[in-house]
Parts: sequence; structure tokens; C-alpha cells
Amino acid sequence: MEAEQQGLAKEDVGLWQVCGTYLGVTACKAYPDIGQLSGALHATRAFAIIGSLMLIPGIALACFAAKKDINKGKLIGGALTIAGGVCGVIAAAIFAGRVNADLQPGVSVPYGYSFYLTWAQAVFTIGGGVAMIVAGRKDQE
Repeated sequence: MEAEQQGLAKEDVGLWQVCGTYLGVTACKAYPDIGQLSGALHATRAFAIIGSLMLIPGIALACFAAKKDINKGKLIGGALTIAGGVCGVIAAAIFAGRVNADLQPGVSVPYGYSFYLTWAQAVFTIGGGVAMIVAGRKDQE
């Protein structure tokens, strides 16, 4: 029994799969039936994807606007970038709430590295979007 407890090092729960380490070997398994997942997990996935889809055109538009010196493009690109960052924050918050609700009180939360990268992404994209908007407004003055 003690060897089994020592063999199971940890389990990471993610949006797309669950990974576990047993006897030094990590194995990941995708969720078997997407229809059986909770609404919170579906909402988290949706916000993560929507946020990413907003970041791509937002950054591209802001870069194009900076090159062509188009202020309106900088403002719209900055707004899309901020919206993408906010979607990332919402996704991470829903996921954290879901995992905390599923665990017993006092049990540590098994977040993977991507959860923390989502929070870092949100800080940088919201900050970058604000910088784009400030640059667009400075040029208008």
C-alpha cells in the first residue's frame, strides 16, 4: 500500500486532458466523451479559444496600423487585444472555480503549467492592449 502511495506522484487536470504520474512515468489521457463534461469546462474552453481568436487579429491590426501610422487601427487593435486578455482571465477564473469546487476542502489544487501561463498571458496582453491604445491616442493629439 505504501509503495502505491509513493508511486503516484501527482495528477494534473487541464482543459483538454488529464495527466498522471505513476512510478516516474507520466501518461496523459484526453477526456473520453465531450458531452459528459461540465458546463463550466465548456465555458472555459470557449473563452480560451475566443480569446486566442481575438488576439491574433488584434495584434496583426495594431502592427499594420503602426507601420502605416493609422491611429484608428491602433485603437481597434488595442481593444481586440485587451478583449482577448480579458477572455483569458475569464477562462482561468472559471477553471479555477471548477477545480476548487470539485476538490475536498484542504486539498491542494493540481494546476498544470498552462493555467499559470494563461494568467501571465492575460497580464501581458491587457498591458499591451493599453499601450496600443495609448499610442493611438498620442498620435491623434
